[in-house]
Amino acid sequence: MSPSVKIHYAVYGSGLGHAARTCLLADALKPTYSGYFTSWGEGLNYLRAKGHRVAHVPPVDVEWGVTGRMAFRKTLRRFPHPYANVARQVLYERRMIAKMKPILVLSDSRLSAVLAAWSLGVRSVLLINQLRISLPPVAGGLRFPLERATAELLALGWDRSSVIIAPDLPPPYTISEQQLWNVKVAEPKVNYVGFLLEGSTVSPEAAGRVKGSYAGGKKMVFAHISGPQDSRAAMFYLIRKAAAMLGPDVSMVVSLGDPKGDTRPKRGDGFTFFEWCPIKDELMEASDLVLARGGHTTVAEVMKRGKVGLFLPIPYHGEQWGNSVKAEKLGFAKALDPLSTTPRSLVDGIYEMLEDEGARSRAERLKLVAERYDGVANSLAIIRRCAS
Repeated sequence: MSPSVKIHYAVYGSGLGHAARTCLLADALKPTYSGYFTSWGEGLNYLRAKGHRVAHVPPVDVEWGVTGRMAFRKTLRRFPHPYANVARQVLYERRMIAKMKPILVLSDSRLSAVLAAWSLGVRSVLLINQLRISLPPVAGGLRFPLERATAELLALGWDRSSVIIAPDLPPPYTISEQQLWNVKVAEPKVNYVGFLLEGSTVSPEAAGRVKGSYAGGKKMVFAHISGPQDSRAAMFYLIRKAAAMLGPDVSMVVSLGDPKGDTRPKRGDGFTFFEWCPIKDELMEASDLVLARGGHTTVAEVMKRGKVGLFLPIPYHGEQWGNSVKAEKLGFAKALDPLSTTPRSLVDGIYEMLEDEGARSRAERLKLVAERYDGVANSLAIIRRCAS
């Protein structure tokens, strides 16, 4: 088949996880299929930095507060606005698909692209770990009725895809269980393929060298910050305060997750940090504990590397809270309440997890479970079948 055969990649633009995993698949498909992308925000910047052709579409996202919190009530007040942008996205995606004539649409969590492809009779593959919108506890008594109603309503749209890829482990190990399970309309199309992560392996020697450089003989905490910019800034502020309270037996290295940032290490008060970390894999492999938000890609990577995690979700972010709670339920991590965590309680959580040998043992066992599933190979097989 000629490489001129195209795939239309529609990527959710908030954070880097969606763009990174779609980019991984697109690069693997390049020998056979050319491709182009649509996205916005951090996702668009990431894809352009990787050299891909990307068109901007109107954003569809929740509202964010000035402290990096998800602004749940503000999101509800502006409820019609995101859906107007979904309609605009559908029109834009339709124009792009009609013009470029791709053989397949691959949508990472983008309902608009699925609907646009369906309306034009083009097959689509939906890559998603959130069929259900998880609302934060602040939603009160409305939380579960709203979740159920919106889940089945959205599923009517998701079901217009030809097949659904869930980049997660099958039950009972599914990290996104709160977002993927019990959505009746779409459930028959869901394929659990395993985690969709780069196959980068770090040798014990390389990990040892990195740990020696950044921690010496100390325990090492790798703080991997990701998510929208305001959220990253809020987490870094908390980590800076906590790092100054750590004892001499612990070393902390922080990645700020800014794709446009400096790649050179810098020193803070009691920690080392990178604006953009070129040795993320090595640091994660070398670490004794990974401190992070509760994004699906990050939780999956911690689990697949057999690491102990300490997760601090974005405040009011229902999906991240659900992922973090499931990681704690599986026994390899602890979920911290983002509304009540202080620098002191963060330090306490760090020491608690560094000393938890049970969590370390469970993390090693879960690594073996995750290694049974090659998420990239399984996803590529599904995409190629749909494109043939």
